[in-house]
Amino acid sequence: MVKSNEMVDKVEEELRKKGEELQKSKKRELFLSNIIEYSSQPFSVWYPDGRLGLVNKAFEELTGYTKEELKNMDWSEHLTPPEFRDMEQEKLEELQHSGEPIRYEKEYLRKNCSRVPIELLVNLVRNENGDTKYYYSFITNVTERKKSEDKTQKLLVQLQQVNEELKVSNE
Repeated sequence: MVKSNEMVDKVEEELRKKGEELQKSKKRELFLSNIIEYSSQPFSVWYPDGRLGLVNKAFEELTGYTKEELKNMDWSEHLTPPEFRDMEQEKLEELQHSGEPIRYEKEYLRKNCSRVPIELLVNLVRNENGDTKYYYSFITNVTERKKSEDKTQKLLVQLQQVNEELKVSNE
């Protein structure tokens, strides 16, 4: 009977430890999912067949679509303008070849039909066979940077024109 009680105590202790480990794991999972969900950095998980998986609130705000709408669309057709599709395919092939995260720029088509320039940092996750399981990406809205670049370019053109005028005037 003593051995039986000792075994029961050991089993109960093991179950208690496993329960504590499970609680810690659940808390960590909730912590990490909240970080992604409430981050101001748009984030998405997407699949080679065009489906979107996980998206956070910032991604919804960036595109203007709800999670439900996004999960029912093909990202490559609905979010990516046609002129960016070939370039994006080349970047994804490069990612598959190297396995290293890749950064590139393109635009997203928003629900309201406007466009937003973005920069993506795309990572690849493979299955046990080495095939692409899914991609995940951190997306940055680069609208302000693009405006600044355009303004800088216009100022450079004006400066070149002034320099040409000065050169002609001096001659």
